Amino acid sequence: MPRQIIHGRRIPRLLAPLARALQEGASAVGSRWELARLEWAVERGRIVQSLAGLAILAIGGMLVLAFAGLALVVTWWDTDRRVMVAWLVVGAYLALALVGLFMWRFAQMRKEQRFAALRAEFTADRAWMARQWGWRPKRDD
Repeated sequence: MPRQIIHGRRIPRLLAPLARALQEGASAVGSRWELARLEWAVERGRIVQSLAGLAILAIGGMLVLAFAGLALVVTWWDTDRRVMVAWLVVGAYLALALVGLFMWRFAQMRKEQRFAALRAEFTADRAWMARQWGWRPKRDD
């Protein structure tokens, strides 16, 4: 009978570190999942902005070409007002196309920052595990 009591006390004590490790692991997975969800929201916003910029650029570019042709035809007509209005329309659509181009370029510049916090967190986790268990990081030689 005393053997069962000792055995009964030892098992929970031996499994306590494992239970704590499982709790820590579950907590870490939950926080990483939340970080991934937040970074995906940022990435989705960048993609939407990029697509909107490309759409504006495409529409603006087509309109610039259409109105440039119209302005060229109107340039040869008799009145000066038609010429001025036609070229102002071309200028307005050119400005719209440039806005789209700048939106697209800004989104492309931010592309390098995708999931940077999550990658940094995983790198820190990998380094921590390597220190804890004496692992050496694999080299890609």
